[in-house]
Amino acid sequence: RDFKMSHSHVFHDLPENVYGVAMMGLVRSTQTYRGAVHGITAVIFGGLALNFVAQFYVLICTKMFICDPAVIKVRHLYHHYEQTVFLGGIFSPEAWDSFDRTEEICQVPLSQPAFFI
Repeated sequence: RDFKMSHSHVFHDLPENVYGVAMMGLVRSTQTYRGAVHGITAVIFGGLALNFVAQFYVLICTKMFICDPAVIKVRHLYHHYEQTVFLGGIFSPEAWDSFDRTEEICQVPLSQPAFFI
């Protein structure tokens, strides 16, 4: 009997990134007891940990230097809008017509997905 006919295994390539290297290192280290392979596996997982730390750092910096200033700017803009356009808590079409930052306030995205429905 032909081996290919009796066993229909489908093999997939590993991803060509650090996660694929980590999977390969894990498989190779479980199939042998040589110390050199375990040392390489430790280096691979160290690189994987470094990759996670770098990604977390990029997320934190994005929040601190991009998102937070943008949120503060939008809050100040909306506060100015409320103070100028809502007179006594009631929307004033005349105040809206004279509002000098209408294009900016109309570009503010909605934060609640229910408003898009």
